[in-house]
Parts: sequence; structure tokens; C-alpha cells
Amino acid sequence: MASTDKRYYLSAEVAEMLNLPASTLRWWEREISQLQPRRTNGGHRRYSTDDVELLRRIKELVYDGGLSIRAAAEFLEKSVAPKRPPGCNSVDDALKILARLSVIVKANPKALAMIKSLESYLRQT
Repeated sequence: MASTDKRYYLSAEVAEMLNLPASTLRWWEREISQLQPRRTNGGHRRYSTDDVELLRRIKELVYDGGLSIRAAAEFLEKSVAPKRPPGCNSVDDALKILARLSVIVKANPKALAMIKSLESYLRQT
């Protein structure tokens, strides 16, 4: 299997790809909220291709752009779109998911109120 076909990469592989110490990757993970690699049962990080691309962008902002890691984090918070939940490709999909959640949390009035509020907001968009 070619390396470009891999779905997940270990810290050492990503560090080598980006020519960065693994400790830098861990530090950036603490500072950049969008960077959340999966963990194995043993606690080892597994970076997706999206994670690797985000790390490339962080490296570009910090090393080439001269930004501090905090400034890079702020920039990314403003520029990176939130990930879409699985199975949610439209407002209608989101409303269907919320309807299913309403059934699950009907015993929790606060959670149900939050879902109803979100449904109302989505219907207005």
C-alpha cells in the first residue's frame, strides 16, 4: 500500500513527513482545538489525512508566516469550517438527526429544550 493510500498515520510518521519533532505535534495538539487525532486503545495518536493537512497549514503559518502558535490558533478558528457531523449533508438531515435525538433525551428537559431551540433556528435558515 502506498503511503498516500493510508487513512491514518502514527506520530513518528507525521513528524518525519513534516520534518518536525513529535513533541511539537503534541504541543500543537494542545494549542489548536481543531487538531484532535484519534487514539488507539493503547493511547497512541493516529492522524488522519485531514489532520496531516491541518498540521501542514499550522507549520506554514508558524514557520513561513511568522505567527505564534496562539496567533495561528486564532487564525484557524476563524478560517477553518467546522466538521460536518456524519450523515448530515443538509439542514433537512440535521433536523432529522435532532428529531431522533429528541426521542432519546425526552427524559432530560434541558437537553430537549436545547434541541427544540436548535431545530427552530435551523428551520429559519
